[in-house]
Amino acid sequence: MQISEKQIELVNRQIDALVDLKEEIRMVIEQLASDREKIILEMYYLENKSYSQIGNELGYHSESVRHIVKAAVKKS
Repeated sequence: MQISEKQIELVNRQIDALVDLKEEIRMVIEQLASDREKIILEMYYLENKSYSQIGNELGYHSESVRHIVKAAVKKS
């Protein structure tokens, strides 16, 4: 199966859009006052880690991580 130039261009545009979105997310996270919220949101949204993974790494229960993410998103 051959991939056309149009398909390649479409994929490249989609990748560029995702990179831009990731940078926007990073900028919003940086505006938060709490370092704990910044770290958790970066892990969740930028590193694609689950609540459980974040909790294990930082010593929180996964439900606590979920609540922190939810509260921080409401603030931003």
